[in-house]
Amino acid sequence: MTQHTKRFVTTFWALDKELASARYFPAINYLNSYSGYVDSVAPWWQEKAGVDWSDLKDRALSILKEDARLQNIVKLIGEDALPDEQKAVTCGAKLIKEDFLQQSAFDPVDTYSPPVKQALRLQVILEFIENMKEAVSQRIPVYLAMELPVTDELHRMKVLYRGDDPAPFQAIRERIRWEFAALLR
Repeated sequence: MTQHTKRFVTTFWALDKELASARYFPAINYLNSYSGYVDSVAPWWQEKAGVDWSDLKDRALSILKEDARLQNIVKLIGEDALPDEQKAVTCGAKLIKEDFLQQSAFDPVDTYSPPVKQALRLQVILEFIENMKEAVSQRIPVYLAMELPVTDELHRMKVLYRGDDPAPFQAIRERIRWEFAALLR
């Protein structure tokens, strides 16, 4: 793409052959894609979903960028060699990739996700990741955090809840807080 074209088209979706080969759809590379409209649509997100979407996006993207850096290390020495702080990043990125970014066109609920549901799901996942990092900082192994019963809810929330009611997502957030508090005792 030339610089001249980029001046007029301020959004770019980088398709990724590796993601497509791994049957990960949509196969859009989240690190190489960009939009020049993030600041322009921020008020719309605030109105429709009631959240600071730019902040949520930036937090998720920083986790994904750190994970991409760590994946180069994982390819060389394996994930087991990583310290728990770095394993928490890779596990958190996996949650974002599989439970937020990945979508199934064959599932009647996951086919379409309204803005409120997208924001709620991302908030829930980021809250889990923050709690997991806090637990790891207090010497709790990352595998214990990933084995908490609430992780099943994280994996299923995109297909269970349509997003028109925030109550289930709030309930999941409460379970996250409660289960991590119990883990830290």
